[in-house]
Amino acid sequence: MLTGRFLARFILAANVCWIAAGPASAQPSLDGTVPSTGLPTRDIDLGALTLREALEAALSANRDVQSARAALDAARGVLISAGKRPNPTLTVGGGPGLIGQYALRDADILINYSQPIERGNKRELRTEAASAAQDAARLEIDNTLRLLRLSLTAAYFGLKQEDERVQVAKANRDAFSRTIEVAELRLKAGDIARSDLVRLRVEAGRSENEMQQAEADATVSRVVLGVLLARERDAPLIRAIDPWPPSSDVVPRRADMEEVLRARPDVRAVAARERSAVAALDLARALRARDVGVAVVTERNLPANGGTTLGVQLSIPLFINNDYGGEIVRAEAELTSARLNLDRVRGSARAEADRAIAQFNSARAQLVRFEGQIGPDAQWAVDAAEFAYRRGAIPLTDLLDARRQFYGTQRQLLESRTNFAVARAALEASLGRALYEK
Repeated sequence: MLTGRFLARFILAANVCWIAAGPASAQPSLDGTVPSTGLPTRDIDLGALTLREALEAALSANRDVQSARAALDAARGVLISAGKRPNPTLTVGGGPGLIGQYALRDADILINYSQPIERGNKRELRTEAASAAQDAARLEIDNTLRLLRLSLTAAYFGLKQEDERVQVAKANRDAFSRTIEVAELRLKAGDIARSDLVRLRVEAGRSENEMQQAEADATVSRVVLGVLLARERDAPLIRAIDPWPPSSDVVPRRADMEEVLRARPDVRAVAARERSAVAALDLARALRARDVGVAVVTERNLPANGGTTLGVQLSIPLFINNDYGGEIVRAEAELTSARLNLDRVRGSARAEADRAIAQFNSARAQLVRFEGQIGPDAQWAVDAAEFAYRRGAIPLTDLLDARRQFYGTQRQLLESRTNFAVARAALEASLGRALYEK
């Protein structure tokens, strides 16, 4: 599990390959909504940013998304070119009709119009390979949208955690300030030693440092989210306002696991790459089917033949030096690599799903424990310690222990909520909406 302090840095450093384009089949979220992939109709309010608005903005403005859309357009261009027949060739030449005679009226003129004719079903195989490659690019878009939503959700709730940690740190600092005021009064009354007041001031200084560190971590989290939204300049304005996901809203089930894993866009994209590699191998083998060239030739030579002649030519390549064996070997190796990659991605998808289920169950159990038991107990303990210390019933050591425990519990509660939110998003990304039960 990721701890809250390092979550934002982890997201910033993670090398996630995002590919996105429209129209793409967006993955539904746990509440059944589907983020739009089109351009936003209005500017979002960064000061009161919801997760849905962040998703919509990222899907249209994220730079990796835009780059991937351009890559899909390139794949479409390859498909268009693959379905075209070879262009014909027109050759025009001229020269003197007889040696030593350079009169324009006696010039020899030659016109050759040739058309290559492909054999071996090459054009259809090229189209098939390019079509499968385009399908793979589109599915990779869907997969990257899935990963983008996961990263954005992690960044969003990472920011929410850091903002709330700042509030917790401020409350802790203010509590020490109030305790110091009480301690100064008790010192004047002779109820405590000066060493107790000094220790309280040391703890107050530490709480001030912790608050400043929390503010710095929140700034980093805003930068991370601003990069995902392509709004780096406006990052200081971002405020996450969505509530924490409830710890008991969904329960994963393993029914139809195989079907869901086969439907994952990354698995389907690699399967499309394999189909493209199969077509590419067939195309490489088809290179041994000799293409022919048919040409119509007309020649005007007044001194030699007194007029214009018309002829037909047929050209056939001779596989004397190259029989395209190298191309076939390379295509076979690429197909083998594609099949191995498909097997690897299928295994990784299953492992990712199993890991996401385990992390989700663990994160939910920890969050339930923090919210139902640990948090309330820590709150009760620190309230009792504050009350007792103000009346001189307990020593300063007991108060400091109770306060450290309470502050640590609050931070752990925030980390637990963030971990659950990220685990929830990871489970959604790895399994899909069909595996959730209300």
